[in-house]
Amino acid sequence: MKVFVSSVMRGFEPERAAVRRAIELLRHDPVMAEGFGAQPHSSEIACVEQVRGSDVYLGVLGSRYGYKTPEGVSVTEAEYLEARQRGLRIVFFATRDQLDADQADFFARVGDYQQGYFVGFYSTPQDLQDAVVQALNDLQSTTGPAVSAADAGARLQQRFAVAPPRRGAPTFSVGIVPKRVDEWVPVGLLGDEAFRDDLKKLLLFGERPRLFDDRYGCLSQEGVDHVVLSQSGDGATDRSASVSLYQDGTILSVVTLAQPRGGFAAGDLAKSTIIDRRAVQEGVHGALRFADAVFQRLPRGGLLSDFYVWLCLSEFKHKLFGEPDQHRGNSISFPSLAVDDPLWIPIEPLSTSRPALVAGDLLATDLVERLARVFLAKGGYFPSPSDSRR
Repeated sequence: MKVFVSSVMRGFEPERAAVRRAIELLRHDPVMAEGFGAQPHSSEIACVEQVRGSDVYLGVLGSRYGYKTPEGVSVTEAEYLEARQRGLRIVFFATRDQLDADQADFFARVGDYQQGYFVGFYSTPQDLQDAVVQALNDLQSTTGPAVSAADAGARLQQRFAVAPPRRGAPTFSVGIVPKRVDEWVPVGLLGDEAFRDDLKKLLLFGERPRLFDDRYGCLSQEGVDHVVLSQSGDGATDRSASVSLYQDGTILSVVTLAQPRGGFAAGDLAKSTIIDRRAVQEGVHGALRFADAVFQRLPRGGLLSDFYVWLCLSEFKHKLFGEPDQHRGNSISFPSLAVDDPLWIPIEPLSTSRPALVAGDLLATDLVERLARVFLAKGGYFPSPSDSRR
C-alpha cells in the first residue's frame, strides 16, 4: 500500500521521520517529497502528481500552515484536495499545540469535508509514530473480508436479472461492487427521503455525462436491502434507465437505449440496427461518475478504495455495434453473430480502484473498447470511414 505523506517540511523533520518509520514498520511504502529527486517541473506539481499514484493520503498538521502556492493554498492543502478528488483514503493527524490562523481554518475545512476520514492528535514524534501505526492498522481492519471476482460476478448477475427496465431494446448495464464485504450503505440511509432526493438531483442535474434526462422525472422504489431510482422517456422512443443501490455498496445502472418507434419503418435504418458506441461509452462514464458521487456521500465512503466493475450488453439480437451516423445507403449486411446475450465484459468483473472510478472517462473507454472488440471479432462492428478497423 502506497501512503502519501503530506505536511510542511521545514522544521518538521522529526515528525516526518516518525511517520516514515511507522509506515515502513507495517511494510507499506511511504511516498514522501524527500525521495522524489530531480523533477522537470515545480516541486508543488511533482507532489500533486505523486498523490495520484498513491492509495492513502496521510496528512500531518503542525502549528504552521506553510508556504502558499499561487492558488492561495498551502502545498499540504493542495495535495489534500487532489487526494479528495482522486478518491484516496484519507487519514489526518493534528498537533495538540496551538495552530496559526490559516492552519486552524484548514483544519476546520477538513472537518467540514469529513466523510469516513480518520482524524487523530499527537504531542510528540513518538506519539505520532504510535498513532500512525494504529490508524493504518485500523484502516485495513475496518472492513470485512475480501470479495472474489467470481462472487462479485454472481452477485451482479443475480441482481441484473431483476433490475428494471425491460423494454426489448438494446440495453447496457454497469455494475460496481466494493471489494470488501460490509454494510456500506446503512439501512436507515436507504430509507432517508433527503438522501434519495440528493441522489435524484445527482442523476438529473449533476455533472455531465448523466444517466438520466433532466426533461423527465425520477421515481424511487424501496426494496428489502436496496433502493431503485428509475426514469422513463416521453414515449417517442424506448429509452429508460434505472439505478439500484444496495446496502453492501453495489451499484447497478441499467439503461435501455433510445430506439426509433416503428423500427425500420421509422425511416432511419442505421439508428434502428446499429447500437451507438458513443452513446454506450457516455452512459458508462455517467454511471461511473454517479457511483463515485454516491460513495462520497456515504458515512464511511472514504474507506471505499477498491472495486470490481462489469459492463453488460443485452437485448441486441440482429444488431450491429459502432457508429450509426456514419452509415450511408439503404441497406445493411447482417452477419450471424454467435455472441451470448447478455454479453458480460470482460469475462469476469474487472478489478479497479477509486482513482480510476474518479477518472471515469478512461475506464469507460477501456470497457467499451473491450466490447467493440467482441463485435469486431464476430464481424458485427460497424466502423466509421476513418476507423482503422475498416
